[in-house]
Amino acid sequence: MRILRYLLAVLLGVLAGCFAVAAFQVVSVFAFPMPESVSIDNRQQMTEWLASLPVTAKLLVLAGWALAAFVGPLIGRLTAANRSIWPGVGAGAILLGFTVLSLISIAHPLWLSVCGVMVYPILGVLGLTLAAPRESVVRAERQVAATTEVVFACVSDVRNFAKAVPHITNIEYLSESQYGVGTRFRETRLMNGKEAATELEVTELDENRLVRIVSVAGGTEWDTVFTTTPRDGATQMTMHMAARPLNFVALFLVPLILPMVSTAVEADMDAIKAYCEAEDSVQEPQQES
Repeated sequence: MRILRYLLAVLLGVLAGCFAVAAFQVVSVFAFPMPESVSIDNRQQMTEWLASLPVTAKLLVLAGWALAAFVGPLIGRLTAANRSIWPGVGAGAILLGFTVLSLISIAHPLWLSVCGVMVYPILGVLGLTLAAPRESVVRAERQVAATTEVVFACVSDVRNFAKAVPHITNIEYLSESQYGVGTRFRETRLMNGKEAATELEVTELDENRLVRIVSVAGGTEWDTVFTTTPRDGATQMTMHMAARPLNFVALFLVPLILPMVSTAVEADMDAIKAYCEAEDSVQEPQQES
């Protein structure tokens, strides 16, 4: 079903782009009608006629391609399941193919051919970005064979969290408090073989139930909530991460890096589960007096 919706989104994007090109062609035909002596089936006559047209007529053609390059990916992504980028990319690629075929079948001025191709990656990226979701979510769950107190102590206290997750190489506190709301810290971890540091803050904490940790990195607000719930003698641990782009670049990049983020989250959850189930001495958080 999802594949069918993706294909429908591609089709809608292509149709939107074709309508855009057709609209400008209609304007061009009325403004610069083709002479009766020119046959549309005669490539030589069409080439000579197009060469004789004023720059304004050629700009109308380019404007049609430009609008198609923008609205095709835009509509393709807006109508895709979960605002996936790929139907928009597919629609843009098909429309670019149509334009290239037009350029091959009838000779156009070199500048018009170059611009006609270049508008697709440029305006296509713009359309894809404007259609990107304003919030992306990563969610993961684990059943942990440990008490809720132990699991919560691991996800709510950065000292335990750093012990559980092997890729965290350093923790530096940026606030006087080291536990609870208002705790700020800098976390350094290995990512793709390189160390990356992120500043985070605990903004909400409900003992043994919920902790919210927020950071701003790469032009994006990362809002992470861990919840722990007793279930069948174990603990249901859930992590919900909302990524909210704060600028245009992040709006484009976040959906692209989300699969990598999801993989990292799954690895963290596995590490926490293993640590809590193996450790019988997870440190209880020290409340600030």
